[in-house]
Amino acid sequence: MLAAAESDKSAASHAYRHDSDEADDYPCVDNDSCLPNVSRNEEDESLGDIFRQEFGLLLRAVKYVLLQWIETPRKIGIIIYVEFMRLTEFWLGWPVRERSWNFHFPTRDEL
Repeated sequence: MLAAAESDKSAASHAYRHDSDEADDYPCVDNDSCLPNVSRNEEDESLGDIFRQEFGLLLRAVKYVLLQWIETPRKIGIIIYVEFMRLTEFWLGWPVRERSWNFHFPTRDEL
């Protein structure tokens, strides 16, 4: 009974382990080489400098979000137009062009 419980624990621990070929797909998981080289709270930085840096990051994030919301109606209009043209081409029997738009999440640099 005890041996069966230990084998279940070892099987469960193997289920969550990454194989070496899977680890190659994610090179930044185990090391910090992919993280940006950012040092915080240096000895010569004052509280005002730190506040200005953080406030600047906050303003960049707010600006990004607001710009995306402002651009949304235009993007929706373009998508509707392109999809209507594709539908028209399909209905007429013409070759349908590829989509010129796609959805994607913002990258770390955009944030």
